[in-house]
Amino acid sequence: MSILKNISDIKGISTAHGIGIKRVLLSGGDTDSAVTQIAVTTLRAEEEVEVHVHPTMDEHYIILEGDGEMFFNGNWHNCKEGDYLLITKEDKHAMKAKSNLKFITIGIAYDK
Repeated sequence: MSILKNISDIKGISTAHGIGIKRVLLSGGDTDSAVTQIAVTTLRAEEEVEVHVHPTMDEHYIILEGDGEMFFNGNWHNCKEGDYLLITKEDKHAMKAKSNLKFITIGIAYDK
């Protein structure tokens, strides 16, 4: 079944980490693929997602607006509008918003 949605029509909800607001475009139950979720997330300046890990999922990030820092591979890396990041399964990662930050996340599971 094909899907058409507009981000502005989707109600924002709290992220699983309790930091920021996300608008979920696709959930795992919406598809038979290995995609667990596609969401547009907004963090306010100075908000921070603590270090965590996904043991069975890669997470793709596309930065749409703003500046931030992403922790992965044991270091903090600057990220800005236009950047793409791949956090592979079992990689410890975290994110800090330097300014208001808007990004797309795409989760892809290994065990689905």
